[in-house]
Amino acid sequence: MVLFSILLVLGLNSCKKDYPDDIPEWLKKKVRKLDRQDRLHRESRREVYLMRIDEFSDGQETIYRMVTGSAFPKPCLIYDYDGNELCYSSYKGEGVCGDIEYLEHFKKVREIWHEDPTKK
Repeated sequence: MVLFSILLVLGLNSCKKDYPDDIPEWLKKKVRKLDRQDRLHRESRREVYLMRIDEFSDGQETIYRMVTGSAFPKPCLIYDYDGNELCYSSYKGEGVCGDIEYLEHFKKVREIWHEDPTKK
């Protein structure tokens, strides 16, 4: 019985996702891909920046900002809800991006995923 309980707990934890269930399917795939890359990069930390994906909204439109983990050439990529890359931006997220005139009108709603250097 104890062995069964341990296996059940381990099985449930292995299915645990590191991202919210209510994000678009394309973003779930990207997070899974980045999570695999994250495991590969742990051994050779290339820069001090960590990869991260955040959700932003202006109250009507939702966009996603992916911090690439690199200061050059594209520190942040901006995607619309459907997964189309709109532009790349600085960490500040200001100015024009695709059809969006003012990125600064978008406020962070939540963190979707982040690179975890402590995860094994």
